[in-house]
Amino acid sequence: MFNNLKVTKVPMETKGLGDEYPMSSPYLSEIFQNDKNQGLCPTVFLATIGTTASIGIDPIRDISKACKEHGIWLHIDLAHLGVFKCLDEL
Repeated sequence: MFNNLKVTKVPMETKGLGDEYPMSSPYLSEIFQNDKNQGLCPTVFLATIGTTASIGIDPIRDISKACKEHGIWLHIDLAHLGVFKCLDEL
């Protein structure tokens, strides 16, 4: 079923962010376009809000914009910090 599945790695920010290491998004549209130019079909993108390893928070607005431009489904893993985003009292 997934014999031809390919994964494209996206760089992460490492300077001045402590231990958070969020995804670097400035070149995301370019990465998607490069995949398309190679005959690939970017379909889903995974981002996180509160990774379990570093509590990193990816730049969701920027990622969402790039995904919309290219018709890519965005899945956001809320890990353990996302729950708090749902609570009005926090």
